[in-house]
Amino acid sequence: MMVFVNGQCSTWAAFIVAHAGQRMMPSACTSTSLQRRVTILTSRCTRPARSLPRRRSSGARISESTSDWRCLSSDWTSASASRFSRSIGLLPGLVMTLTSRPAYPPAQVPERLPPTSYTPAMDFKFPPETTSWRAALRTFLEAELPPGFEGDDDFFDNEEQMAFAREFTRKLGARRWFAPAWPHEYGGMGKSALEQMILNEELAYHRAPSGGRLFTIGITGPTMLVHASDEQKARYLPGMASGEIWYCQGFSEPGSGSDLASMQTRAVRDGDDYIINGQKIWTSNGHVADRMLLLARTDTEVPKHKGISAFIVDMKTPGVSVQSIPNIAYRRDFNQTFFEDVRVPAKDLLGGENNGWYVATTTLDFERSNIAAISGARRTVHDLVRWAQEHHPGGRPWDKAEVRVKLADLVVEVEVGRLIAYRTAWLQSRGEVPNYEASMGKVWMALLGIKVANTGVNLMGPYGQLGPGSKWAPLYGRVLTSYLLAVSGPIGGGTTEIQKNIIAQRGLGLPRG
Repeated sequence: MMVFVNGQCSTWAAFIVAHAGQRMMPSACTSTSLQRRVTILTSRCTRPARSLPRRRSSGARISESTSDWRCLSSDWTSASASRFSRSIGLLPGLVMTLTSRPAYPPAQVPERLPPTSYTPAMDFKFPPETTSWRAALRTFLEAELPPGFEGDDDFFDNEEQMAFAREFTRKLGARRWFAPAWPHEYGGMGKSALEQMILNEELAYHRAPSGGRLFTIGITGPTMLVHASDEQKARYLPGMASGEIWYCQGFSEPGSGSDLASMQTRAVRDGDDYIINGQKIWTSNGHVADRMLLLARTDTEVPKHKGISAFIVDMKTPGVSVQSIPNIAYRRDFNQTFFEDVRVPAKDLLGGENNGWYVATTTLDFERSNIAAISGARRTVHDLVRWAQEHHPGGRPWDKAEVRVKLADLVVEVEVGRLIAYRTAWLQSRGEVPNYEASMGKVWMALLGIKVANTGVNLMGPYGQLGPGSKWAPLYGRVLTSYLLAVSGPIGGGTTEIQKNIIAQRGLGLPRG
């Protein structure tokens, strides 16, 4: 899309910094500055523009010819930018930079469709107390993590680290830091989702033990805060916030993945209990979890989405059995879970009978925030940059231009992912449940994980094919492990195709295909 700035045609740069809000960059709008560069952090819009307005009441005049675009007022506020961005149809929250380009005919300006809805501005500055808490958290990590500690940059702890992970998680819980966004009465600090995001970001970057954090604090806990009764919150949440009780998730089945509502696991009411029979698959952390958030069918006479209920199941209940599924990286992260006449008290029904689909959609939205995955990838990129600057057999990789360009691309992309995750946390801090925004983060991170791993393996050559345990493996064999695990990124937690459908329908307002 083109606009004309003082006689020069300008195109919107392809570099998208983030889907993050519409706060204007702090500089006065002058005719001189517009000749060189105009930065606009947009509001929300959904379609490209048909034509550019000849004049806006905000004081900016835009011409479809190659005459000029002057700033008629130096008071170019975020509101002015918001009105202008809506008129030309920018995607929600993109940071766009106008730079000079050769002139193109105005006929190439794409067609504009009316925008749908708009999101309030996102503030990129953290409050001082939040910044101070981040510093305190880093000090804690320096004190508690052993020198040279190299944990996993994944959602799961390996078997060798499990005891240390339990101990470390309890220390966080004792400080009320494991779930800082939860209310005081449930073991939290009463902070916002931003503090929870910062915790996840710092722990992942420092490769601290995961401690069941993703499924316990990142998914199940927030879902309970939305759907659980007061009695259930008081019974479940304090143990989770203390780090004592870890959760897993029982959603997918051998025949029900993307079409989750087709699940066959049954829960039949029997007095004060439900009797559950069936099977779940890809139960991450199921072999170390204390409890499970389970979906089961409670009514077969209604449409499939309406006959599902959610339960909290103690993994030590008679009839529950867990079988490991080793993955391609020879890790025991996934499991199959079998239920044979498992009795679950009716008081452990979450969200009411046949309301499980609403519980599930809330859970999946929380699952896709992805700040921990993005922060782990960011640390790996920084490690690759450091490694490339060192001398190795065959020379110093950093001296090659193609290596520097590839690593620079990754640095840009991890920062994009970081800001997408920040936006998701910001929405949560406002009391909103992220929807298509979370799907954007999931899509971006799935592809980024593959790019980072591929770059690392190719950068290190034969050494990049050495796994953990080899004394010759660079970065403790992390690159090979990431390479093997990254292939599942576009599938696990909801396929990329499903995420793009969510973005198209709920974010862009497009009809179902």
